[in-house]
Amino acid sequence: MNQPTTTTLMGMRYNSDDLQHEALAERFSAKTNSTAMTLPLISAALSSLCLGIISFAEYPWFAVAGFVAAYSLFWISLSLQN
Repeated sequence: MNQPTTTTLMGMRYNSDDLQHEALAERFSAKTNSTAMTLPLISAALSSLCLGIISFAEYPWFAVAGFVAAYSLFWISLSLQN
C-alpha cells in the first residue's frame, strides 16, 4: 500500500493525500465549467434559430414565443453561473 507522507511547513501539516484531492477537485471543476456553459450556448443557438424562423414562417407567433423562452433561458442560465 502507498502510505502518505506528512511534512510540516510553518506549523501546518500537509500530506501527499491532500495534493491528490486537490488535483481531483481541479479536474471536476474544469468539467463543471465546461458543462455549465452548455446551457447558455444551446439557448443562444435556439434563440437565433427562432429569429431566423420568424422571418420565414407564415405564422411567426410560435417562433416569437420560442425566441422569448430561449432568450430568457439564456439570461437566466448566465446569471445562475455567477
